[in-house]
Parts: sequence; C-alpha cells; structure tokens
Amino acid sequence: MATHANLPLPDTPMSRTVDRLLSARIRTNAFKAKPSTRAGVMISGGGYQGKTETTCEIVAAFDDSWRTLHHQLHPDATPGTRDLWVPVAYVQTPVTAKPKSTCKAILNFYGALTKNMDLPDLIRQVAASLTDHGTKVLVLDDITRLRMHRADDQDTLDLLRAFMRNERHPRPHWRRYSRLRPPARRPP
Repeated sequence: MATHANLPLPDTPMSRTVDRLLSARIRTNAFKAKPSTRAGVMISGGGYQGKTETTCEIVAAFDDSWRTLHHQLHPDATPGTRDLWVPVAYVQTPVTAKPKSTCKAILNFYGALTKNMDLPDLIRQVAASLTDHGTKVLVLDDITRLRMHRADDQDTLDLLRAFMRNERHPRPHWRRYSRLRPPARRPP
C-alpha cells in the first residue's frame, strides 16, 4: 500500500488513540457475520498531520494478520477459480464525489472495467467486487470532500452506508425511494 512519505511515523498519544480505535473497529467489523451495518471511522485533522500514513499502517497490519489467520488463503474462494483476495482496499475519494464517480474509483482499485456502465450496474459491480475479493476494509482517503449540503454527496453517503451493511444489491438513490415509504406508525 503506497503512502505519501517514506519517513518513520512518530508514536504520539493521538496516533496511539487512532490505532487503538481503528484496529478495534476493523477487527469487530471483520468478524461480523450478521448483515447489520458495520460502523465506520472518519479521521479528521489538518493537512500533513499523518492521517493517511497512520491509517495505511494500521490497515496494512490488519491485512497481514488477516492473511496469517487464514493461512494466506481466501476463506470464501470458490473452488476451481483464481484466488483474487484483497482484504484491504485503498481508494482516493474523487474531487466531486458523486455516487457514480465514487463507484468508478472503487472499481478502478480492483482493475474492473467501468466504461458504458450506468449507476445501478456500477453499484452492483462494486458490491460484487467487495464480496468476491473478500474485502473487509475499504479506506476512502479524503472522504471529507463530501459536503452534507449537496444532494449528490448525501446520495454518496447513503451508498457507502449500503455497502457498509454488506448489501449484495443495494438500491441507488435511497433518498428518493425513502419518500415513497409510508410513514412509521406512532404508538398511541
């Protein structure tokens, strides 16, 4: 996994806290078997403070330990097929992180072709790639590019939440569909 610098990372109280939280969250999510939502972590801070490097170091350690735990073999591989196991995926968030561009960025990590694919196809392909490659950790660098006041960014967040629920076929544009649902009943 490439990072921005080849310098040693200083061990600071903040980096130890991030390490402890992120490592625990990754382990908890990796062993979840139920289709419940997996909790994510967003690391924020000023530029050039080592957020990406710290995260990459933590997920690289997880990748090594996960592969060692499974004796270097993909535990869910289909017999007779090529073993394309990617426990950790690192993706740079697109500058305009719309659902389509975010899906394309994720699929580019896996080397998948995205030409002439519409949003539902991209979503299905991302969900399939995450599952088929046994990806347990998806790192989206510069996720703070998402702005909550833009509808496209809200759709992108909803899309990421659907992937975190480990849905094999999430629906695009959940916000638009949520308006069609009947209101929840209130207890008397």
